[in-house]
Amino acid sequence: MVGVIGGITISWLEGLKQASRVNESSSFVSTDIFSFDCAYASDSSSSGIQKIFLKTILSNLLILIYFTIAIIFWTLYFLVRRKKIWRNNEFLLNILISIFVISFNQQVNLISLNLSIFECDNIYRNDTPLYHMKSDYDIQCWTGDHLLYSLVIALPMLLFWAIIFPLIILRKIYRFKDQLEDPPQKLHKYAFFFRGYKKQYYYWEVVIFIRKLAAVLVISLAGMKSINFQMYMSVYVMIISVWLHMAKKPYQNP
Repeated sequence: MVGVIGGITISWLEGLKQASRVNESSSFVSTDIFSFDCAYASDSSSSGIQKIFLKTILSNLLILIYFTIAIIFWTLYFLVRRKKIWRNNEFLLNILISIFVISFNQQVNLISLNLSIFECDNIYRNDTPLYHMKSDYDIQCWTGDHLLYSLVIALPMLLFWAIIFPLIILRKIYRFKDQLEDPPQKLHKYAFFFRGYKKQYYYWEVVIFIRKLAAVLVISLAGMKSINFQMYMSVYVMIISVWLHMAKKPYQNP
């Protein structure tokens, strides 16, 4: 939360700035590990795709590289240990857990990335607005390539990571909510999402995600209205988050 809110473009106190920098640098997995910015020297690639859109495509594909690395790692691990791979539930479980952990840690980054496609600034008069991308003022919003990549790539990715993925996890856990203290084998791959919480708050990881999503929306979209509005909304998000945490105390060991 501190790292995301730190993205608001105002003059923060030095202590808050340092907390934001520490939070960002301690991320488990970040899209900055493999930065595509150095791959382009011009505004458009040889394929004719503009830089910002090519970066969005490659960054969305980056998570597949992480999945592939996890699969290769576990395959080599089992081969070295001379364990069978084919029809081995332990092998499949380890891969699925790795995929869920990677997805969870990349979720907010991918939402922020795809939301940036929708960040537009009016560079003309209010009575006759002319919107261009905040990250590249050479691209006019809601026309040509911007409309295409917004609807074909950014919007589907947003729907998946912001709605579909959390609902899949919540549905799986909800089905076994009465067995979470001694979860069956089929639920072990989802343990990352409910372990450490009190039984009645098995869903709290989804609450945390909603808090992160709200913060990302504040940073990405509220700033299009005004900095003051963005600040007020960020304060509301933090107050509600703290109130919920203090009221519910969801952790087994607070």
